Amino acid sequence: LVTCKSWGHAWLNESWATYAQMAYFRHARGEQAYLRELADATAQYLAETRRYKRPIATDRYPDGDAMFDSHLYPKGGLVLHTLRKTIGDEGFWAGVKLYLERHRHSPVETDQFRRAMTDASGVQLQPFFEQWILKPGHPVLGVRVDRDGSGAVTKVKVEQLQDTSDGTPLYDIPNARLGVIRNGALERVDFPLSGKASEIAIGPGVTEVILDPDHDFLREI
Repeated sequence: LVTCKSWGHAWLNESWATYAQMAYFRHARGEQAYLRELADATAQYLAETRRYKRPIATDRYPDGDAMFDSHLYPKGGLVLHTLRKTIGDEGFWAGVKLYLERHRHSPVETDQFRRAMTDASGVQLQPFFEQWILKPGHPVLGVRVDRDGSGAVTKVKVEQLQDTSDGTPLYDIPNARLGVIRNGALERVDFPLSGKASEIAIGPGVTEVILDPDHDFLREI
């Protein structure tokens, strides 16, 4: 129905093919099957980053074949998952519908997808696309936990440890989440992740914490 105008925007074809499979697994086999798809895609992409990193969409590539890698497939699928979790299911699928209706039977570029998703969701997505799609890399997160005299968690510090010398950004993730174990039950605490470090004060009685317990975004912990 739509196809990329150039190989530099091939993620609009191929990342969507990957994410469509993930979304179908969620529909047909349930949330746990979907989470396994996310975990497998993350492992595939991270393995490739040990050799190189590149933006998902770029006009700088030696030839078309060079674009067909784990940045195009698993990483692109994970970033579409991250986009869905950022703007919510309603805004995400409304944006997809608008994008396909607006550009049916025509070649497309990344900015046309961004504008359709912005128009449908009401969320300004230029910052999201800049950091996730137009720049290389991913968040590499370290977690430090402070405890009181009884061993209960009092504060959590989340640091961004990725090397930014290659153009990888410090990510701004407004809806990051901690899972906290309190009285044997899992609770979720939302916090904004931005800059080199974010600190989260924790209420009494927390024994353990889990960063991003629902795999809401692409990350390496």
